[in-house]
Amino acid sequence: MNELIGEVITCTTPQGDIIAKLESFDDGIFTLGRPRLFVVNGEGQGVLLPGINGTCFEYPAKAYISVNSVGAFAQAKTEAVNAWMNSEPENDINKSNVQPLKRLVE
Repeated sequence: MNELIGEVITCTTPQGDIIAKLESFDDGIFTLGRPRLFVVNGEGQGVLLPGINGTCFEYPAKAYISVNSVGAFAQAKTEAVNAWMNSEPENDINKSNVQPLKRLVE
């Protein structure tokens, strides 16, 4: 797992897939930088929400997730990394200058 520290990863949680930079793993806690929740919209396109759930602040700098809440994690694919890199307030998913991810769910 240490080889993924500093990489953009995707982790499966009860909320759904979270894409973030894996900053550290200490005492059973993942520290995630710039976490974004991946969802599939009504057209079947994957998009990143500006946080990890409906009640957190938008565009959080960090999130802390227990190893018990993560089903799996892996390095994120290129399309997800590119979308994550553009997931800042000035590039909000509701603005026309951001393209959604290609259909990832078939």
